[in-house]
Amino acid sequence: MCLRIAKGTYPVSVMRKALTLLFLSCSLFNLNGQPATDIVIGRAYSIDSKILGESRQYMVSLPASYQGDDFYIDKSYPVMIVLDGERLFQLTASMVQTMSSGGTEQIPEMIVIGIPNTDRSRDMLPNYANEAVASGAVEFRRFIEEEFLPAVDITYRTTNCRILVGHSYSGLFAVDTFLESDSFKGFVAIDPSLWWDDQVLIKRAKELLAKKETFTSSIYFGQANNPFNEGIEAGRLGRAVQAFTRTLDTLQIADLRYQTHFYEHEDHYSIPLITLYDGIQFVFEGYKYPLNQIKASTGESIRQHYEALSERMGGQLSPPGKLLNQVGMYLLEEEERIADAIKILELSAESYPNSHIPYLSLAEGYRQAGDTEKAITQYKRVLELSPSNEEVKLRLAELKN
Repeated sequence: MCLRIAKGTYPVSVMRKALTLLFLSCSLFNLNGQPATDIVIGRAYSIDSKILGESRQYMVSLPASYQGDDFYIDKSYPVMIVLDGERLFQLTASMVQTMSSGGTEQIPEMIVIGIPNTDRSRDMLPNYANEAVASGAVEFRRFIEEEFLPAVDITYRTTNCRILVGHSYSGLFAVDTFLESDSFKGFVAIDPSLWWDDQVLIKRAKELLAKKETFTSSIYFGQANNPFNEGIEAGRLGRAVQAFTRTLDTLQIADLRYQTHFYEHEDHYSIPLITLYDGIQFVFEGYKYPLNQIKASTGESIRQHYEALSERMGGQLSPPGKLLNQVGMYLLEEEERIADAIKILELSAESYPNSHIPYLSLAEGYRQAGDTEKAITQYKRVLELSPSNEEVKLRLAELKN
């Protein structure tokens, strides 16, 4: 309830202050009087690891369409594992949600999982001085590959497309995993500590990668500037990152995608935000099909584009169905390019067969093309998936008469 001001004569300044307090008190009452709703970006869980001999916490952020989406029903998603989860999970999860949201769709929606540290140096730093004794980094990678990822695949709808993100020490671990493992198809190494142990990973890169004829992974290196020792080749970190890049240049391995960017105006602590954005875009380059091309493309060319991208990423990356549906309907209704629209809508329906929406759009395309039989078939599919759709029942009755 708002407070009342007693009657009387007051100076103008006093009245203004009183009215301001009155307004604020009423506003705060109205704000606080509304039911509170949590905005949840993820949830925390734990897993008992036999390999590590300890319980490890992890946080999961599911895509917006994972539950309750009328279009992306039962869809499976790529998985992004974020190391240093206590610092990078919320940043990465919110960025992925923004970059993959409807209308933008620069990257596919993903399940983002952050793993916080318990003993960071033990788990992230490789030790190849004595290969007879497994280092902590080797055991931590075994935990991820043999215990954690299988549990994730059982619990959630996932594809084999996996991305690993790390910063500094965990960026070093990401590079080590890039060299030693095939479990991930994309890596974002944020100012990785490649100087570690006299640049041991650079030496191993020459040995391991020289044996490979092809390499179907993508890795992005973000290198920060050092405000106390500026320059792309300055300091042990700068020299190491550039040396690793030169090693990759020299090896010239087919199908290996990599890129290094020196962020002149960022330091070791400010670099994660911009590197995440650029790195994720690099890994999923080509996912956002240019609208100016999609209008001029055929359904078959779009299909081939995403099939090639899926092969590169090691897991199914379906084309952005909502975008295809919008483009198809635009071509149908605004430009009257009915044949082109139908091809794109067919691809949308093929890619997302559990949703009634693509079939509804496709039925409209066939109806405008004068193909009554195919239109009826698509409307029947709509009713199979959405039996209570009265509007479709009326359209179906009209076409049958």
